[in-house]
Amino acid sequence: MLIRSWLAAVLRGEGPALALADCKDLSEILAVADEEGVVALIHERMQTPGLAAKLPPELLGLFADLARLKAAQSMMREAEARRILKRLEQEGLQVLLLKGSALAYSVYAAPHLRECSDIDCLFATRQAAQQASDAICEGDYIQPGIAGELATFEMTCYRTRDSAAYLELDLHWGIGGSPIYADRFSFGELYEASMALPALAPTARGLSLAHAYLHASIHRALNLWRGTGDHLKWIYDLHLLGERFTQSDWENLVSMCLEKKLCGTCLDGLISAADTFHTAIPEGVREILSQGAQKEPINLRRMRHWPYIQLMNLRALPGLGLKARWLGQRLFPRRGFLHHYYGQDQGRLVAFIRYLRKGIGHLRE
Repeated sequence: MLIRSWLAAVLRGEGPALALADCKDLSEILAVADEEGVVALIHERMQTPGLAAKLPPELLGLFADLARLKAAQSMMREAEARRILKRLEQEGLQVLLLKGSALAYSVYAAPHLRECSDIDCLFATRQAAQQASDAICEGDYIQPGIAGELATFEMTCYRTRDSAAYLELDLHWGIGGSPIYADRFSFGELYEASMALPALAPTARGLSLAHAYLHASIHRALNLWRGTGDHLKWIYDLHLLGERFTQSDWENLVSMCLEKKLCGTCLDGLISAADTFHTAIPEGVREILSQGAQKEPINLRRMRHWPYIQLMNLRALPGLGLKARWLGQRLFPRRGFLHHYYGQDQGRLVAFIRYLRKGIGHLRE
C-alpha cells in the first residue's frame, strides 16, 4: 500500500519523496504501477524537474522503457480501432466506444496516457453485436463463444496472429456486464447524448461525460465483485471526468442517479476518487446521493461477495422464464466458452469441472 499511495500522490502532483530505503527492489514500484495501469501517467509526471531530481536514475529508466512499450501498444490499438470502426460503418452499425477506448480521446491529455488492454464497443442489441463479431472475425480474429447472453451481455473477439499483435475486442449490448446494470440505459438515449471523438476517427463516438461517469462507476462496482481490484486507472478516470464537469453536468449526473437508481454505485466511486485524488465535489452532491442510495436495492458494501451479486443478478431479471434461462447459462455455459477459458485441449468435462471448482471457491469466500 505504501507504493500505491506514493503513486496516487504523484498523480495528484504532490511530488512526494518516497522512502526508497524501504523498497529494496525498485522494480517493485514499476510492477505496482503496471498492475494499477498508470505507468504512462507516472512516467509523464516524472518529467517534472522537481520530482525527477528526487528519483534514482535507475527508476526513471525503468519507467521510461516500459512507457515506450505502452505508447507503442497504444498506437497499435489506435490503428486497429480505426480499422474496426471503418468495418462497422460498412456494416451499417451504430457503435459507441466505452471505457478507456473513449476516455483516452475525451478526458486524457494524450491517448497513450490511458492504458487499455482491449477495445470496448457498445451496440444496440445482441444481434448487432453478433453482426459486428461476424464481420470482424472474417479477418484474423476469433470469437470463442460466451457463457450466455444473459450471463455476460458481451462477447469477446481475439486477434491471435502472434503474441506481439494480440488484441482483445469486447462487444457489449448492455451498459453493464450483468443483469443488475445491463438495462439501466437504452442504447438510444446513450447514443443521442454521445460525443464525437474526432481525434480517433470521423465516425468515432463515446458516451457523454455524465454517462461516462456513471458507466465508470458501474464498471468499478462490477470489478469489485469480480475480484479484479480497484485500480488507480479506474479511479483516475472518475477524477478526470469530475474535473471536466460543469455545474450543469453535476446536476445532470445527480438527476440520472436518482432516476436510474444508481446513487449508491455512483457515490461509492465518487468518494473513492475524492479520497484518492482530492476530486472537488460540489456542495450537496454527496448528501443527495447518500439519501438516494438508502432507497436502492444494491448494497455497495456487499459488492465484493460473489453469492450476494449472483442473488441480485437473479432478482434483476423479470419473470421466471428469464430467471431460469440465466440459471441455466450460469450452471451450464457453452462449449466454446468453457474450452477457451478453462481448457482448450483437455476436453469439455475437464473444463466444466474447472468452471465448477471456481464457482465453489466463490461460494466459500
